Amino acid sequence: MTTMRLILRDEDRRFLEEALRSGRYATESEVVSEAIAELRAREGLREARLGEIRAQVLIGLQQLDGGEGREWSLEAVEAKGREILASRDAE
Repeated sequence: MTTMRLILRDEDRRFLEEALRSGRYATESEVVSEAIAELRAREGLREARLGEIRAQVLIGLQQLDGGEGREWSLEAVEAKGREILASRDAE
């Protein structure tokens, strides 16, 4: 186990102290450990999502290379976006 010195913003220190007062955590280390675990999980999810996006981009590039692309215009994309938003507002 390693000891570290941390500098916290006042609102973060108050949040940590409240977590301790709630009885959910026994020590500051427990609070920080759970925060790190949450950050680790969030970063893992972020990396997974980025991997999915990269895979989709590669598929799209392969489709373009294979001649599967089609012409589009900014105006058509904007019109479709407005159509989608209007249908959501109507719900």
